[in-house]
Amino acid sequence: MATTVLERRPVAVTGGRDRTVRVWDPTTGRQAGPELAFPAYVTAMAVEPEGELVVGFGNEIAVLTHRLLGVRVVGELPRTPEPGGEA
Repeated sequence: MATTVLERRPVAVTGGRDRTVRVWDPTTGRQAGPELAFPAYVTAMAVEPEGELVVGFGNEIAVLTHRLLGVRVVGELPRTPEPGGEA
């Protein structure tokens, strides 16, 4: 989970094994925007000081704008070989 302020309102951002990121309004407990689908499990999230959300999923990283629109992949993490397999 990550937290930030969007348009002067606090929000919580969650993601996980269902491969989605959701934005929540903590004052109402309701989802505050559309869910964003990713091609792999969401494994990490952090909020940059400028309000951008960084999301790790599978072996990739995405940066979302402060409005949580327009996903762009900005880098790829090194792939870890599976036991007994190749990367």
